[in-house]
Amino acid sequence: MAGTVLVSGGSGYIAGYIIRQLVAEGWTVHTTIRDLAREGAVRKLLAVGDARLIGFGIVDVRDVADLHVRAPKAPGMAGKRFLASVPYLKLIVMPDFLVRIAALFNPMARAVVGELGSVRNTNASHAKAVLGWVARPAEESIADCARSLIELGIVKL
Repeated sequence: MAGTVLVSGGSGYIAGYIIRQLVAEGWTVHTTIRDLAREGAVRKLLAVGDARLIGFGIVDVRDVADLHVRAPKAPGMAGKRFLASVPYLKLIVMPDFLVRIAALFNPMARAVVGELGSVRNTNASHAKAVLGWVARPAEESIADCARSLIELGIVKL
């Protein structure tokens, strides 16, 4: 479902990742920038090049709690297991060699080295079929998490 999208703040840190992901998925991206001196750097973002995808599944803790409540209430569920999962969420990062170099100095980069190029598709269809469980969209979970972190004062704007 690629189309055309406007990403505001294109020279910002988060927008840079959003732009890369959208371009990789075939979107036409328009963006705004505050400083024309950054135009060249932003144009480079629009050409993804050899960037690699990494990602993960995001499951909202509220959905996991819901699954934990549903399972014991359903008949015949003793000893059954259910996977609380959502589709793989792709993120674009720098080329592999840069991630590997960064891993020499940065523990967060080191943590993703083993995941470069991996896609871990999971399936929660058993939980849906047996218990009627469906996870909320990752976008909703991320937005709710951000709001919560701001409201609790953990993230300050």
